[in-house]
Amino acid sequence: MEALFYGNKVNGKFTIKKYEDFIKFSEIKIENIVITNKTTKEGYIKLKDGIGWYKLYNKKYFKTEEYETLKGFLTTEIYKKHEYGYYVKYSESEYKILNYEQLKQEVIRFRHKDNNNELKYDDFKGLKINIFDYNQYNLYTFKIKELKFNIDEIIKDICNKTYTKTPKIYDLKEYEYIMSINSKHYIFNGLENKFYDFNDYNEKGIICNNLRIRHLKALTTTNINTEIVETVLELLIKSKTKIKEFQKLAYSIFVKKSTEEILFYNYFTTESLLLVWLNELYYLLLDDTSLYSYNYYKERRKYNKKIKNKHYRYVVIDTNDFITLNKKLKDFRELGITNIIVKEVSQEEDSIYKNIDEFKKYLNENKHLLTPYLLEKDESKINLIHSESIFYERDYLILNFLTWICSYTE
Repeated sequence: MEALFYGNKVNGKFTIKKYEDFIKFSEIKIENIVITNKTTKEGYIKLKDGIGWYKLYNKKYFKTEEYETLKGFLTTEIYKKHEYGYYVKYSESEYKILNYEQLKQEVIRFRHKDNNNELKYDDFKGLKINIFDYNQYNLYTFKIKELKFNIDEIIKDICNKTYTKTPKIYDLKEYEYIMSINSKHYIFNGLENKFYDFNDYNEKGIICNNLRIRHLKALTTTNINTEIVETVLELLIKSKTKIKEFQKLAYSIFVKKSTEEILFYNYFTTESLLLVWLNELYYLLLDDTSLYSYNYYKERRKYNKKIKNKHYRYVVIDTNDFITLNKKLKDFRELGITNIIVKEVSQEEDSIYKNIDEFKKYLNENKHLLTPYLLEKDESKINLIHSESIFYERDYLILNFLTWICSYTE
């Protein structure tokens, strides 16, 4: 270690210009970068705490303009990490990055003028002495340099070192989904109804993840029971035929699109719980809200563009406005949407649901039906999940629901 110097010895600047130095010293969460266009700086970025690769200029993931470009991402992250300034402690063979708090502890020393007793910053700050005794200490620091980043030079170096004209890209199929469960990353293959470790897919190439992944904390991929879904649905839905129709619809949405139109009538009195469960799963897997007819007719031009780009996999048609059901069916059929749900409040005798209150009562009285399939054993939370909340909370039976859908057969 270099000798101590009297006073605050900031000995110039340490400027980062190279990609490898940036990765080493910045403490920013980038794991890898691939540039496909040096002029526009387009390409892919892989984050240490992320899943898969993210395409630069991807507004859906990065949300804000300052992040979506490479320069914007680097600049914003550096500003966040280095808001109070980073410094380098150095000797002939050592460089070490210190933030402001680390700087005070590792660099600054207070030495007593008479006995040379040496104290670190926090120890000195904690002394219970009067103001005159503070004058008995001199301030010393190790050699330090202020850390700076030359973003333009770093980006130039990144483009030169990571440029690949035609990288190997793997586009996930419509039945493949990236999932994070208990901090472990998977790809779920709906066609095979099977979870794969995310790393097993790496050899396929860059897997571009354009979504914000929802992290499930109370679930496991082992011992997923689908019979509990059948049990819950049979308690809730009047007809087994209707349950089978719903499973066929969900299979067409999440696994393999049917070649024929599927029209599902969701008649209900108070709560449309099948639709709630379906929408929750759609949001979990595809990071998107469902298409509802009342939103569509408010902004047709906006939604027509999204539908043309195959943005939506199904539509929910409401019947509580002035546009007739036949008109809505005609419009969405012309747009090429083949998975259609008609949502309509009805009388008790027409509803596809059994009495909801009785359903809740039955689940509450038969907690053993659900408890074995849940990791959360806290009694207060167990009391909450034996009701309609199992449809709203994706940490409860959502994987059971997904694997039940994928088990559909004609």
